[in-house]
Parts: sequence; structure tokens; C-alpha cells
Amino acid sequence: ASGLAVGTYHSVATALVNEVASNAERGFMQGLNNAGGSLGRTLAPTALVFGALAFGSEGFAALPFLALGLVIGIAGVRILPDSPPASGGPSAPMERIRRLIKDRFLVRIVALSFLRSAFFITAANFLPTFLVAERGMDAARMGLVMSLVMATGVVAQPLGGRISDTVNRARFTGWLLVASGASFAGFLLSVPIWLGVFLLGLSMFLVLMTFPLLFALLGDVVPREKLGLTTGLVSGAGGLSATVAQLLVGVLSQRFHPAAVLLGLALLAILSGLAAFSLSERTSST
Repeated sequence: ASGLAVGTYHSVATALVNEVASNAERGFMQGLNNAGGSLGRTLAPTALVFGALAFGSEGFAALPFLALGLVIGIAGVRILPDSPPASGGPSAPMERIRRLIKDRFLVRIVALSFLRSAFFITAANFLPTFLVAERGMDAARMGLVMSLVMATGVVAQPLGGRISDTVNRARFTGWLLVASGASFAGFLLSVPIWLGVFLLGLSMFLVLMTFPLLFALLGDVVPREKLGLTTGLVSGAGGLSATVAQLLVGVLSQRFHPAAVLLGLALLAILSGLAAFSLSERTSST
């Protein structure tokens, strides 16, 4: 139940940002929204650890997060702008979905979200084990590396959004994803540990730059009355792909060398970049 509730947040928040932001600032606004998420995912685990040490229980340490969630939820209802009501009767949502499926732009951006999320989320979840088991890091060093890599999203996402407001957003997204996949492959193939860590950080920084851009692209092209539905479809595709990819990587890593399996994820990042390039013609005219 918690996962279902949390899963609705991102698509709703990004749709709201698209509704109120202009084309000239949409990327940066989405970047700020996502930077808040990166900051929270960096600070919250740290606060939970110290809370567990202070209270002697992870359950008690989580209680302040429950209270914070309630406060933010109530504030959001009162502060955030209202969205226009959806038009049409009970059958309107399904009819809109059928129409959207015929839209090549939406199909391509869903494919982009599917491939990119499969790469990033799966890589992020398997990297701790890989760094310890294959690269010989101890738990403390691995934790430091992963914390620093993930924390770069606080800078990467607003930066990516700001740059995208001044260039072709789709092409910029494509180059970032291709470079991220290439850097990740370099991390897997590099011998010196310092070079590997640098390439890993570069790869994650580049892919994190793209997260606000995907939703800014939706705001550039999709009409306002369809933003909520399309944002939900794109977010859902990312969540589905991450689930499938993690299962596959887990099974394949037991049968083949983990580095070879993760190398396949780098290919997914490059393919997602190619999907982004296919959107450039539609976005260049908006």
C-alpha cells in the first residue's frame, strides 16, 4: 500500500510543474523538483541511521518520517495549484489511452523511459554488491562511493534542466545517455580502481542529468489536458522496466560473469539515447 501511494507522487508532481512552467524554464524547474528528490534520498537514509542508533530501533526512528509525510501532504493540498478537471465521461480515460498509443512521440518516449530506467535503477541496485564482490571494496568504502555518486543528482538534475532550456532537449538527452552508457562500460572494463570510480561517477552524473529532461519533453509537446495521463504512462514504463531488468540481471549474474551482465546495461543506456534522438524532429518545431 505504501509503494502504491508513493508511486503516484512523481507523475503528479512533474505534471504540475509542466502545467505552471513555461517552455523557456521547464527543464530547470523539473531539475529543481528532481534535485529535491535526490537530496531527500541522500539525507533520509543518513538521518534514519542516526535515529536508529539514538532510539535503538529502526521502527521508532521511522516515526518522524511518518509525521513529516503527513505535514507535507497537507501542505501540498493547500499550496499546490489546482489542475483543470478532466473532460469527458467515464470512458474518456480509456479512449485517451487508445489515442495516445497511436502517437509515435509517446511510444518513443515510453521506450526511452523503459530503457533508461532499466539501466539506471538496475545498475544502482547491483553496484554495491559488484563493488564489494568484484572490485574488492570493503563495505565502508563502497558506501562512501555510492553515497557520493547518488548525491551528484542534487547538482546534475538542475544543471541538465537548465542546459536543456537553451538547446534541443531531445538531442541533448540522447548525447547524455550515450555518453553515460559508454562511461559505464569503461567503468566495468577499467583496471585501476580510481579510474573505474571516476567513470562510474561520470556515468551516473550524466544519466541523472536526463531525468528532468524526459518530463520537460512531455511538457513541450503534450497538451495540458493529457499531461497527467502521459506522465503516468512514462513513469509506469520506467518502474516496470526496472522490475523486469533487476530480475533478469539477478538470474543472469548467477550464471555468467557479473561484469559481462552489467555490460548489457550499458547497451540499454546507449539504446535509450538512440530513442531520444528519434524525438528531436518533433521537439525542434515546438
